[in-house]
Amino acid sequence: MKIGIISLYYKNHNYGGLLQCYALTNYLKQLGFEAEQVTYDRFISRPIGKKFQSVEFAKIPQKMIGKLVNRTTEVLNKIQNRLYAKDAIAGRKEKYQQFEESIPHSVKIYNVNNIEEACVYYDAFICGSDVVWSGAIDEYVAALGFANKPKIKISYAASLGGTSPDYQWFDTYGRYLADLKYISVREKEIEEKLSSKGYNARTDIDPVMLLNSDEWDKISAKSNIHNKYAFAYLLGDSIETREAIREYCKRKELTLVTIPYCNNGKYRKCDRNFGDKWIKAAGPSDFLGLIAGAQIVFTDSFHATVFSLIFEKEFYSFRRIDNGIDYSLRVQNLLSWMELDIRLLNPGELIMQENSIDFSSVKLKIEDGRSKAKDYLKSSLSVK
Repeated sequence: MKIGIISLYYKNHNYGGLLQCYALTNYLKQLGFEAEQVTYDRFISRPIGKKFQSVEFAKIPQKMIGKLVNRTTEVLNKIQNRLYAKDAIAGRKEKYQQFEESIPHSVKIYNVNNIEEACVYYDAFICGSDVVWSGAIDEYVAALGFANKPKIKISYAASLGGTSPDYQWFDTYGRYLADLKYISVREKEIEEKLSSKGYNARTDIDPVMLLNSDEWDKISAKSNIHNKYAFAYLLGDSIETREAIREYCKRKELTLVTIPYCNNGKYRKCDRNFGDKWIKAAGPSDFLGLIAGAQIVFTDSFHATVFSLIFEKEFYSFRRIDNGIDYSLRVQNLLSWMELDIRLLNPGELIMQENSIDFSSVKLKIEDGRSKAKDYLKSSLSVK
C-alpha cells in the first residue's frame, strides 16, 4: 500500500512542522507501508476568473531614496533589524531545505488545481498532523476532498493550531470530513467539538512522539556549547517572559542560548540582546540538539515542549497571547495529559522549579499514546 501524506511539508520553514513530517513518514515505514509526503505547494491558490497572473511590485522611485535617508532613528533601526532577519533566514533556509529533502516525498509538485492527479499514485491518503486544518492549506486538499471514493482517507492528529472549531470552520470543512474513513485529531477539545456534531473522532499523540529519543538522537546535531546552558525558543513577543527567563538564568548561573524567531523576514526588537549566545542559522537538527543538551528549556512553542518531554529535560512553557488571542490550547492539552499543568506559566510569571519532573510517568504516557496510535494506524489503513 502506498500512502500519500498531506501536511505543511513543502517549503515549511518551521521546526515542528518539518519534524512531524519526518516522524509520521518514518513511523509508517516502520509499520511496513510505503509512505511519503505529497509535495504540495500551498502558496498557489485557486484562480479567480482569469488564469494566474504574476504580480510585479513597483520599484521605489529614485526621489524616495532621499526621504528614506532622513527618516527617524526608529525607522532606521527597523531597516537594520530587517537586514539582520534576512541574514538569519538565509542561514536557516539552506538547512531547512536539506532537511526537507531528507524526508521521503513525491517528485511531482502538486497544487490545488492539479491535486486530483495524485490519486493515480496513492492507495490511501492521510491528512495531518500539525496545523493542517488551520486554513494554511485549502480545505479541499487539507480534508482530502480531492481523493475519490475508492481511496482510503483518514486523518492523523490533525489540528487547527491554537483555536477551536467554530460554526464557520464546520461550514468550510464539514462537507469533506464526512467522507473520511476515520478522524484523528491532536487536541481533546477538537475531538469533543467534532463528536458533538456527530463525527466519530479520537485524539492521538503528535507524530514526533511516535519516535523515541534514541531515534531522534540519530538526526540531532550535537551542540558545541560546553558550559551548562538554558535553551529558549519563543514565538511570542512578551518582554516580561524574556525578563523572567533572564533572571532565572542569572540566578542559576546558566548561559542563556536562544534561537531568535524569524517569520516572514521580520526580526523582532524583543529578541535583541535576549540571550548570551544566539544561534541564528539553526536547522531542525540543530533545534533538536540544543534541546537535548540543555539543562532546562523555556518556550511557548508546542513542539519545543514536546521534545523537552521526549529528551526528558526540565522545562517551562509560557502562554502565548497575541492581540488578545491565547494560542496555548495545544500546550495546555499536552501538559494536562502529562499532569504537568504547573509547567505552564503566564507571560512573565516567576520561574521557581522547586520540584523535578517525574519523567518515568511521562515516558509511560507517551508509550501508551504510541501504542494506541499504532493500533489506530494499522486498523484504519486495513492492515491485518
